[in-house]
Amino acid sequence: MKVTFTLELSEISVALRCKLANELKDERVLSALAEDANTMVRKTVAENPNTLASDLKQLARDESEEVVFAAVKNPNTSTDDLLSFFYYARKIYYPKLYEDSKKVSNDLPVLSKFAAYMVLKSIAQNTKAPKAILAKLSEAGDFDYDIRLDVAENPNTSQSILEELAQDEDEFMRETVARNLNTPKSALKSLVKDKVDEVRKAVAENPNISKSDLLKLINDEDIGVRVVAKERLKAIKT
Repeated sequence: MKVTFTLELSEISVALRCKLANELKDERVLSALAEDANTMVRKTVAENPNTLASDLKQLARDESEEVVFAAVKNPNTSTDDLLSFFYYARKIYYPKLYEDSKKVSNDLPVLSKFAAYMVLKSIAQNTKAPKAILAKLSEAGDFDYDIRLDVAENPNTSQSILEELAQDEDEFMRETVARNLNTPKSALKSLVKDKVDEVRKAVAENPNISKSDLLKLINDEDIGVRVVAKERLKAIKT
């Protein structure tokens, strides 16, 4: 049956195959499209949240780096595969720091330093990435700024890590933490006093903010923060 699907799909235009790869939930068809000759089709399958972990394992070893990045970012990618890619990519990106990194599978694709960085970034964006990996990716002085920013945005990042990132010296990092729906009330409370208007505004927009902290922001020195805080308080009362 799979061969029949493959033959039928091969007669369809690339544009339509990409559309199917993007919209379908049928695991059987997605498995067939995961073997498509066209890179864009395979990349689209790798992005589909309905793609099976077994197909994502195959796509994460694709000859195209774009397909690899998409597969590693997909929430359905198995934890074991994410762990393997994390340790492998970290060793490539930081060879002097991680020469004795954990052993990983021999079937992983050859990665350049840039590709290893993109794999780490994709893992940081994976909404089901293990909290332990996200914690390692958040370490200051260890990984690049953009990766840490992705961790601050990830809803699966642990509250303890978000607490730490809320104290970061970079204002965009603090603003990103303020927008994260997993950020604990204690971190939001500290960010209410942040010196940057956009950070306080982001706190006011977060539905997890306590009513008492929201009341403080109603009298904020910045008009934009005050407007958002008043709208949020109105929404709570209705």
